Amino acid sequence: MARLRHEKRRGELETSRQSAEQINTDLRTLGALSQELRRQIDASTVSQVTKDGYRVWLDGLALNWPADFQTALARSVTRDTVVHFRTHLATRAIVQRGKTETRSYRPAVVNQTLTALRLLLGGDRAGGGEKL
Repeated sequence: MARLRHEKRRGELETSRQSAEQINTDLRTLGALSQELRRQIDASTVSQVTKDGYRVWLDGLALNWPADFQTALARSVTRDTVVHFRTHLATRAIVQRGKTETRSYRPAVVNQTLTALRLLLGGDRAGGGEKL
């Protein structure tokens, strides 16, 4: 039953994202959505550590997005885009760790970055459903 509800909700979100009905015309780009989410994070009652964590996730998303993050349209993000982005983070992204440079992020960082994208696009809230 939960899976059916989740799929139904996902379908509703995708329909509204594609039509841009539920978002303001000023919030059509990932950059604008990121600024709005940061405002919501700042106004939320979650702990400061959690707020800082969300901000780090958003920074990682913007830093690694394959196109211009600020001007990329939210409606242009498809399943294929997310799969390609996940693969890039997990295998080809250049990561600066101290004085060394390596390729790929740890799985936890990949998941956190994808969670930030889901939050931007109106999906489930991180941390088990807490309100931001």
